[in-house]
Parts: sequence; C-alpha cells; structure tokens
Amino acid sequence: MLRRTHKIKKILLAYMFLHVCFMSASHADFSAGLDAFKGGDAKNAEILWKKSALKGDPKSQFNLGTLLLSGATGKIDVNNGVIWIKKASQSGFTEADYVLGVLYYTGKMVPKDDKSSFEYYLKAANRGHVLAQHNVATYYATGTGTQQNFSLAAEWFEKSGSHGMVDSYYQLAILYMTGRGVAQDYVKAKDILLKAAEKNHPLAIYQLGKYYLDGINGDYNFDLAREHLLKADSLVAKNPDISISLGKIYYLGLGVRKDYKKAYDFFEAASKYWDREAQFSLGIMNMLGEHVSKDLIKAHKWFNISASSGHFDAHFYRSLVASQLTKEELVMAKNLAQEWFDNNHEQPHKHYDLKPHSH
Repeated sequence: MLRRTHKIKKILLAYMFLHVCFMSASHADFSAGLDAFKGGDAKNAEILWKKSALKGDPKSQFNLGTLLLSGATGKIDVNNGVIWIKKASQSGFTEADYVLGVLYYTGKMVPKDDKSSFEYYLKAANRGHVLAQHNVATYYATGTGTQQNFSLAAEWFEKSGSHGMVDSYYQLAILYMTGRGVAQDYVKAKDILLKAAEKNHPLAIYQLGKYYLDGINGDYNFDLAREHLLKADSLVAKNPDISISLGKIYYLGLGVRKDYKKAYDFFEAASKYWDREAQFSLGIMNMLGEHVSKDLIKAHKWFNISASSGHFDAHFYRSLVASQLTKEELVMAKNLAQEWFDNNHEQPHKHYDLKPHSH
C-alpha cells in the first residue's frame, strides 16, 4: 500500500514561510525585512524583501513570494507570489522547488499540473530535500506526473529513508515484500520494517504483525503477531485491517486462548468501515451464538451486508439462514440490514458498496 505524504495542510504556505524566515542571511534588506515581519509589520517586510529580491537574493525572493501567497499583507497575490517563488527556484533555492511542487500538486493556487509538480519535486530531491525525495519516489511508484517506474521509486525511497524519512522505509519494505522494482526479498523487507517500527511507524508495526501472523517466509509467531497488532491498534484509529486481524487471532485462538468477546468487538469495529470479512464473521457468531445469544435475524442482517460488499460465501450463508426464518422475520432482517446501511453509508468503504439485497 503506497501513501502520499506531501504534508499538504491548510497552513502549508504559512509553515513554509515561517520555516525559511528564521534562516540566517547576510543581506541587510533581508534581515531588516525579517525584523519587520517578526514585529508584525508585514507590509514593510514586503517592501524590504522586494528590494533585496530585485537584487537577486533567493531567500528574499522566496520569502516575498510566500508572503504574497499567505495574505499576511492584507490580500493574497497569487500571480506575483508564484513569480517570485519561481525566481527563487531559478536561483537554486531548494525550498522554492519543493513549494512549487506542492502548489502544482494541490492545484489550489495554480492549475493542478502533476507533470510540473513532479519536475519541481525532482529538482528539490536532487538538491537533497528529503520530503521531495519521498514524493518523487511516490510519483514513480504511482505513475503520477511521470512514467511509472518501481525501480526508481525504490531508489528514491531508499535515499529519503536513509535521511530519516521513516515512511520511505515503510514503502521500500512493501516493494521488497511484493518484488516490485526490486528482487523480492522477505528477509530484507522484514529488516526494513523493523527499522520503521522502531520509529513507531504504525503501518510498519501492522505489517510486522501480519508478517508473523501469515507466516511469511515460514516465520510464524502468533505472540509477536498479537503484540505488534495490538500496538498498531493503539496507534492507528479506526483501521479495519488491524481490527479484523486481531478479531481472527482471538476467534481462532492463535497463540492465545479463544476469546469470543474480544473477537466480536474487533469484528464489530472493522465492520463499521465495511470490512466484508468482519461482517461475515459477525454473521457466523450470531448464527452460532458465540459470545452473543443465537440470533438468526441478526445473522441474516450481517450476511446480507457482507454479501452486498462482495463476500462470496456470505451469499450462501444468507440463503441458509433465510430458509430458517419466517416471512415476518425475513422482513425484519432485511430492514435491519437497510437501517445499518443507511446509518453507515457515509463511512469510508473498504470495498465497493451495493445496497443490501437478496436473491
């Protein structure tokens, strides 16, 4: 699973602006502009930075550009703001390349242009900008703004990871796990995941848990699987993949005594985010009376919802349970499924969403 980490937030421009404002500078107008800005006089800072920007000072060009984009002077001037940031980029100012990459990626102040975003990120990456290196890797991995190339993605993930970008190590581990762009190597993937997990990367911790649970490369260890999955669950809110894995551990008693209550709770948590396997498991537990009283109406409800999300076996179990219900009970079960669907339709869907239905 590849994730973009462009650090895109509403305060991005303000963050970048403040980040650079506190750099040292030798140019007198730049320093005076910095003092003016720190004193709350953005308009005077604009005047002073423009003087040194016109003389070719890249820090002043960049600060002037971000100042105009931020609206700190009373109005937002996108056109001139972008012009000055581009001048800073042409002067070799790395942070300007990165910000331009962000601007063209978001498309909020300039027309969205993935190709231009990639080119600016690549410039910054070649100058050692770690976040830009990670984003270049992500673009290569997803084919955004450039041709998809997993080999180059791996190279850039390794570069940014070696400079402290933990998510890059996680993404690199996934490439080694799947053999995309690199020779498949489960041992190396595990070693890299361990490095990321040491930095408390939640998805790396989750993947380690899955690694031990699934016995990848023959490395079964249910105790370590549970340990890592529980830690990941404490770090990541509302992740159905983590919940379903923990539910299976407690339901099947993998390395621990069976605990149907814990299993039911984890399945229920995952079901809210349309995990069809969790929904199916809830149907089984209601059908068999595990942790809860045997309830075929609720079992039918869960099989119906799971079937609507594409679970193959749920279709058959729904039919099995339906054959044991009265017409009135079947109507109740369908209404419960529809009610659940209406109440949870806005939740992120892990799979595709079709309305509950029956054959």
